[in-house]
This record gives sequence, structure tokens and C-alpha cells, in this order.
Amino acid sequence: MNADLAETTILPKILHGTPHRLLERIDLEIIFRGAAGWWLFYAFLLFTGLRSDIVAMLVYGNIDRKKRALVNFMYSSRYNFEYPLVDVLLDPILDDQNASAPLFPRLFSNIEHPILRQQQLNENLALPNEFMQALLGAEDRPLATLHSFRLTFNETLRNLGRRLGDRQVMGIYSRGKGTRFSTHPSFDLAVNYLTELSDVFKPVGPFNYRPS
Repeated sequence: MNADLAETTILPKILHGTPHRLLERIDLEIIFRGAAGWWLFYAFLLFTGLRSDIVAMLVYGNIDRKKRALVNFMYSSRYNFEYPLVDVLLDPILDDQNASAPLFPRLFSNIEHPILRQQQLNENLALPNEFMQALLGAEDRPLATLHSFRLTFNETLRNLGRRLGDRQVMGIYSRGKGTRFSTHPSFDLAVNYLTELSDVFKPVGPFNYRPS
């Protein structure tokens, strides 16, 4: 499937009540085999566990190849992050791009007002969400949402024996009252966790594919 066609094709609207369900191996096969221009975006969701609106706002300047991590990564106006990246994410990323260029230009929002920016992001994110649902629907699989990648990330870490606290930090969840976020206290340990997770997903098959 042509990448440009994949990003511009008009697909069915998101169905109300579509569940945020776990993605099974067959679902990942279907999604990544047909992902085309959305391949890297879906891979970022699966291999970081980050929210889709956060990933949509990444720029090339957030990629540090020496650290093999996301850096200067703003979750909000008050918090910075460093987050390790596995090879399956780093390998397809071009290294000669302008630092301010969006990693996913079809999804990125330049709007400064936070509420209006979030509204535009929600509209933009409907594109890969609907595309994924169309892929699953064509194979008679239950529908899912972009948030399903985050749930699958968390559940896989749980199955690997990672504690709730570690999973919360790896997925950058809010903790307690207010909003406080942090990366894992040991970057190397976080790398180990993600490497284990990568080893679980790669045999599934879809990561032999690369964007066209």
C-alpha cells in the first residue's frame, strides 16, 4: 500500500464505545503488515507505551542517537524526560532532519493554546485510529483504539514480572494528587525493561517490515 495513499484514504468514522482492548499477536500482525505510512507511529506507541498525543508532538530534536533516547521531552510545561528507545524505533528515523521538524507531520499541532492544541491533536489522531480500525475490521477482528497500544505495553511489562510502580513510571502515568511524572530512576534498568519487551514483540513478525 502506498504511504501517501494510506494517510489520505477516507476511512470509516470511529465507532462510539470502541473498546480500549489489549492487542493480541494476530492484531499486531494485521496492523503492522498494513500500516504503510503509519508504521513508525504505531511502533512508537507499542514500544514506548506513551500516549498517542505525546508521540504526535515529537520532533527530530527529541531524538538523541548517542543516548539512544528521547530527550528534552516535554510532557507539560514543567517536566522534562529522557526515555530510552529500542533499535526498532531508531533504525527507521532519518538523522539529517531539522531539529524542529515534526517526526509525524500529519499529526503535529503548532497551536500554542493548550486546549485548542489538544482539540486539533484529537482530530489529527482520528486518522491513524480509523486506519487501524479499518485494518482490523477487514480481518473480522474486534476493533481497538490507539490507547490499546498503551494497554498492551503495560500488560506485557506486567507479564514480564515488572512491578506496578515500574510500569507506571515507564508509561509516564500521573502519580498521586496533582500531576507529577518522572522517568525510571535507573536509565539502564529502563533500557533493560524495554529490551525485554522488544524481544517479546519482534518474533510476532511485523517488525520485519519497514515503511515504504
